[in-house]
Amino acid sequence: MAFFLNRPRMALLSKKAQMYMSLLRNRSMTSSRAFSTGSFKYEDLVIEKTKSPKEKPAKDHNYVFGKVTTDHMLEIDWHETSGWGKPIISPYRPFSIDPANSTLHYALECFEGLKAYPAADNKTINLFRPIENMKRMKVSFDALAFPTFDADELLKLVMKLVEIDVDWMPWRDKHSLYIRPTGISMENSLGVRPASSVKLF
Repeated sequence: MAFFLNRPRMALLSKKAQMYMSLLRNRSMTSSRAFSTGSFKYEDLVIEKTKSPKEKPAKDHNYVFGKVTTDHMLEIDWHETSGWGKPIISPYRPFSIDPANSTLHYALECFEGLKAYPAADNKTINLFRPIENMKRMKVSFDALAFPTFDADELLKLVMKLVEIDVDWMPWRDKHSLYIRPTGISMENSLGVRPASSVKLF
């Protein structure tokens, strides 16, 4: 799954980074801009399946973590003037970022990591503690002054993405599909301020 820093851990950040995060949170609390209290919805999901599937690894492939990606990715965009857009599952692809993007300069980003793995019957698929991952993602969004969202809706979208790319599941012992929901700022300017645009993928 094309899903990138766990919940920010202040003790592990430099003093400069801690100061920046503190300023960011204070700025977001006093800003006249109102964050959308709504959320994206699973029912609004748009699905565009690939017409050029990638070649899948052989059954005995020697996997290296993070080197193999599946056919599809999930993207959800947010803007301060329009709120959350429709969730989109589309063919895996790169996207462009402005050189002034605040994610590049101030590390306004967070990610979670969870696994989808075969059940004991080798027919169904389990997710390992996904609810906890979604809760932590919301905490990370709050720490970064990103907009709120419904964790249950995100989980349903994650499950749908796994369903679409289920053929990529390596049905082998101690193997899994690694899912990495990621949030980044799409604010294209320098300076300490809450992001006016955010991408969740």
